[in-house]
Amino acid sequence: MGEKRRRGHGEGSVYQRSDGRWVAVIEYPPVAGKRRRKYVYGSTRREVTTALRELQRRHSSSPRNDRQTVGAYLASWLDACQESVRPITMDRYRTAVRLHLAPYIGHVRLTRLGPEDVQTAVAAMREGGLSGNSTRLAVQVLTTALRRAQRLGLVETVATDHVLLPRHTRYIVQPWTPDEVGRFLAAARTDRFEAVYLLAIGAGLRLGEVLGLAWPFVDFTAGTARISQQLTSLGPPGTLGRPKGQDSEAIVRLPSIVVDALRRWHERQERERAMASDWLDSAELARLIMPPRGGPFSTDLVFLGPTGYPLGRRTVRRQFVLTTNAAGLSRRRFHDLRHTHATFLLSIGASMKEIQASLRHSRMSITADTYAHILPGLAEANASRMDALMRGAVAAASGAGEEG
Repeated sequence: MGEKRRRGHGEGSVYQRSDGRWVAVIEYPPVAGKRRRKYVYGSTRREVTTALRELQRRHSSSPRNDRQTVGAYLASWLDACQESVRPITMDRYRTAVRLHLAPYIGHVRLTRLGPEDVQTAVAAMREGGLSGNSTRLAVQVLTTALRRAQRLGLVETVATDHVLLPRHTRYIVQPWTPDEVGRFLAAARTDRFEAVYLLAIGAGLRLGEVLGLAWPFVDFTAGTARISQQLTSLGPPGTLGRPKGQDSEAIVRLPSIVVDALRRWHERQERERAMASDWLDSAELARLIMPPRGGPFSTDLVFLGPTGYPLGRRTVRRQFVLTTNAAGLSRRRFHDLRHTHATFLLSIGASMKEIQASLRHSRMSITADTYAHILPGLAEANASRMDALMRGAVAAASGAGEEG
């Protein structure tokens, strides 16, 4: 009788349990003397066999390398991420690795990376002037990378699990008042980007969504714009991609003041196109801003420069600051125009659900948390309106009783 052979690491097995379910199991090399197994369950043998082959593929393609550094692993992780994350997320990953992670822990061996190494890196980031929120983001990126390393059997634990991070500081929204908006828009009448500002204030669009808006998505007759793409910060000049947190297109209703500004801009753009001798042709524009994997995007952008080149975020923000100064207003971020849109909706009595829909937030909690500090003032105003309504009702009833 032949001797029963023990399965080697990574070979795996498939068997059926007494309850009828099928199980696939693969054993990984032990870490610190502990056996490690991965189980997959399914209703059929074929289902778990397929899952087992995938586990074996990952196991064989990710041999443990005790000499691999964190920097080398993060580089390979970035390469693996390219097909599964949005371009703008990929850009944040690369920035965090290049500027904040590799300089401090890139030389450390991956299998020896511990919480103390990450904690030291956090302290160095803060001493170097990095904000608390940016430091937290860098550690979050590292955590995402290490969790994948753990799943592949490259590390036993995630070194960031017990690291103390700077306290999160939330930006306090500073929207403009109606008077300030009026002064700003009066100053913007001669500004090339008047329609850009109006789309942010009147429709609540993000800057990337404004810059990615295409003429086929604007309906002057209906007064709407379809938001199905944005121009991301990947560039220059940027790359077309899906809007933030949006799985499907959104139709946004535009106030007539925004529609009028877009009409004026369209006429101006047509004049510039006719007069320019070096207008960027559509093929070259597509080469510049179309993502490598392509997509259902339109390159007939609404906002282009005098020679047909896409507008950059820095260009718009720089002019926004100049226009703000010309109006005699205090410094604001461009994104505060979107916040102004939300607070205007609050002031005219829109519900939180309506504001969530207008801003296209994925959850109402995001909307409520962002504008919670504005609600007390509105509640006071609503109480005053309720008081006037009730006193009026009492006065009307008293008058009717006296007449009777």
